[in-house]
Amino acid sequence: MDRIRSLKIFMCIAAAFGAAMFVSCKNDIEQVDALAKDKGVPPTVIDTFFMIRSDSGKVVMRMRAARVVLEPDPKNRSLVARKASGGVEMIMYQAGTDSVKAHLTSHRALEHPSSKLFEALGDVIVVNDKNDTIRTERLLWDQRKHIFYTDQFARIVREGDILMPQKGFEADENFRWYNLFNSKGDINIEDSLSRPAPAETN
Repeated sequence: MDRIRSLKIFMCIAAAFGAAMFVSCKNDIEQVDALAKDKGVPPTVIDTFFMIRSDSGKVVMRMRAARVVLEPDPKNRSLVARKASGGVEMIMYQAGTDSVKAHLTSHRALEHPSSKLFEALGDVIVVNDKNDTIRTERLLWDQRKHIFYTDQFARIVREGDILMPQKGFEADENFRWYNLFNSKGDINIEDSLSRPAPAETN
């Protein structure tokens, strides 16, 4: 009887120990999976980066950069964020033509694919097809609303006039209209047109 009782106790202890081991292993596996997800895919570094973006067989944008780091977008792991550095150049073309719409240069740039925002940083210079020039330290291009904007000081040279919005501006992709915020300088009526509601695209 004592022998049977001892055997039952031993089996209970073994079962409890096995269950503890199972729980421990399960927790370890979950922790490893969590760490793997946090670590994610390592970034890809590309030196001498060049990209062409087209629409219906026509080139709409060319971009060059000394270096680009590709990383999964934190909001959507299926998308890739681009971080360009070492000098960035972007040329945008009129839709369906070879005519240059705008030429942008900056020290570095970030592309946020989930929001379709392109952010140029550091000595940003934009020249459009009418030779209007914009200089600022930070410029965002909203590809859904088709506008450029910044909340920082900018210097705009347009048809000989020098405009200096202290708190930034917004403009359409073709620079046909501007909204200037807290601006100084000689401003024509045409330079302060009200912004029409931008057409948003997906």
